[in-house]
Formats: sequence, C-alpha cells, structure tokens
Amino acid sequence: MINPVSKVVPMYLGKVGFKFNKQFLRVYGYLIYMENGDVYLFDSGLNPLFYSDKEKIMENLTHFIEVDVNKDELLANRLKEYGIDKESIKAVIVSHLHFDHAGGISVFENTNVPLVVQKREYEEAKKLVGGRSFEYKSDDLNCLEERLNVSMVEGDSVVDGNEAIECLATYGHSAGHQSLLLKGKNKKMLLVGDAAYTRKQLDDGVISTIPFKKQEALSAIDRMQKMADECEYVICGHDCEAFEGKEILL
Repeated sequence: MINPVSKVVPMYLGKVGFKFNKQFLRVYGYLIYMENGDVYLFDSGLNPLFYSDKEKIMENLTHFIEVDVNKDELLANRLKEYGIDKESIKAVIVSHLHFDHAGGISVFENTNVPLVVQKREYEEAKKLVGGRSFEYKSDDLNCLEERLNVSMVEGDSVVDGNEAIECLATYGHSAGHQSLLLKGKNKKMLLVGDAAYTRKQLDDGVISTIPFKKQEALSAIDRMQKMADECEYVICGHDCEAFEGKEILL
C-alpha cells in the first residue's frame, strides 16, 4: 500500500549545546502530512521540564550541557500553532531516545497514539539511563514504559503498512537509531536523524563525537550518503534552519 506524503513541515523545538565549545545544535520535530489527510510526527524535541523545571531535569547534564527552549518552542505548543490535535496524530516515530529527540513524547501520555521505536534502542536505553550516559533521561524512559502506546520495530520497516514512510535502521550513533525515508507523488525526502548532525558531516562522512558503536555509525553514514543521491530533499538531525516552519511539498 502507498499513501503518498504530500508535505513535511520542520518545527524548531529549541537548542542544546556543549559548554566547552559554546556550539549549539538546533532541535527539530517534523510534521508529515499524507495525501489522505493523516499526519505523522518524526522526533519530538525536548522534555517540557527543560522549560518549567530546568533544575530537576538537568540532573547530570549541568556541568557540560546547555539547553535553550522557550514556551512557544515546546512540542505541545508547536502542535497548537499548526492546528494539530495530538490525539489525531497517526503515529510518532522517534529516531532515537536521546533527550533532545524523545523528550516531547510526554505530550502523548495516556493517548492511543503509537510511538514507533527500534526495539534495540529501547532495550539499550533502559540499561544506560541513570548511569554514566547523559543522553537518556529517566523522565523520558519512565513515561515511555508506563504511559505510552509503544510500537517496537526491528530493522527496516514501513509504518502502518504504508511504503511511503519507511524506517531505516541506521544503528551506531545510538544502539537503535533509525532514519526515515519519505515518498511523495513526485519527490523523496531523507530524514537522516543523528546518523549525521549536518549535511556537511554527511557529505564528509563524519559521525558524532561519541557514537554508541563507531563501526556501525560509519556504516550508517555510508548508507545515508548512497540514499541521499536518490532524494530531492535530505535533512540531517540538527541542520534544518533553511526549512524551519516551511511547507516542503513532495
């Protein structure tokens, strides 16, 4: 079955940065509109506690991470801005469960909206949260385990049986990272996620500084480079400023 993607709208959801180099990365979520009117979401941004109770949520991040998000940039308010009822979203697909991509999943607490995540990512996140790893937040994982409708996938898979939305296993940056291939009537879009933070990193084959597994991350970026040649639009995990808030027609 193919129900084509009609358009994608990237939403700016704040920014995160490392204190040691003062380099901020912009955080995004993507509204995916289908030809039949269905709407999906890829990635969800930061936990709203980064705005309302920053001291609590920062925990072990305080010494080296900075987070900058205002009320309007929280996922719940972005959805309102675009007139989207959260319960009308067909599924939320998360590239991975790091705090700057999965923090907004709390918006979907106690709804029936499926959260699509790689099984491998979920299992590894549960092992790492609360330990030395700073990327996973206990608030996000507790929400995911207790109050969300989680749909686990393994490897490449299509969402809701629709070949126009394909999850691509791009493990390496995290244990179960996934990218997304979107197909419209006329064009394709590759949402790379953090397999490459920026288009320059993708083109140069540069992976993140501290990958979960370096060799897997290199294989993933190689796969993304090859697939990028077949897509009209290629958007990397933290490099979408030119498209923020704009409708990208497929």
